Amino acid sequence: MSLKNKTAVITGCSRGIGKSILEVFSEHKINVFACVRNIDDEFNLLIESLVKKHGNEIIPIMLDLNNENSVKEAAQSILSSNKSIDILVNNAATIYTGIFQMT
Repeated sequence: MSLKNKTAVITGCSRGIGKSILEVFSEHKINVFACVRNIDDEFNLLIESLVKKHGNEIIPIMLDLNNENSVKEAAQSILSSNKSIDILVNNAATIYTGIFQMT
């Protein structure tokens, strides 16, 4: 089954498993909403190189799961594109440094 020209949302795709998923999806010409906590120069360069190499569309979206407003803004950005979402990869984690994690 070809996934070419399908649209995915990937959370937490600036490094690790999420970054690898972004790279594989790009190879398969899947268009991606690439959700990351911070969009920096390194991430923008990654997106540029993947788009140039594979020709898919990658739209960076700022998404901090620890910030309710950030979640709402990210969702609104994705919804306002009027693109149907075919694939969802929830890879992002939250950073919480409460007493539970300290034990």
